[in-house]
Amino acid sequence: MQALAEVVDGPLAPLAATYARVATDRDAGGLLAVAERYAALGLNLHGAEAAAGAFNRLRQTRSSRIVDAARLYSTLSDSCDEPRTPALVVSRPTLSPREHQIARLAASGVSSKEIADRLYLSARTVDNHLRRVYAKLGISGRGELTTALRAMVQRT
Repeated sequence: MQALAEVVDGPLAPLAATYARVATDRDAGGLLAVAERYAALGLNLHGAEAAAGAFNRLRQTRSSRIVDAARLYSTLSDSCDEPRTPALVVSRPTLSPREHQIARLAASGVSSKEIADRLYLSARTVDNHLRRVYAKLGISGRGELTTALRAMVQRT
């Protein structure tokens, strides 16, 4: 691919070669950079695929850049008309029904105490659930919940 990229004019072949290299290396930062470059060229489906790969890798490493990847993935995939490719699959963590319920409430701005009162739990139990959710989603706090929950939605 790299040899072809050196003889073909234009930005697409070298970008495709870079994408192939960083995807093979499982380089999350490289995938995110490729996604941004595809987006700059107006190739949103290719960008969404690269962003999905970055999101999956960043979640595994619990990187703080996961929010950037999730935002870019959401923006690019939303701009495509019902995209369906295997590369767009964002690995979805498994949240229990209770974890998902608490995460949705927390993402909407409800405090731990209010969640506890609504669900007949202690605030400490709510916070324990949220810590498990953060670990599963690869995020560090409530501010990242909305984006991470939205990125969890797998396109079918």
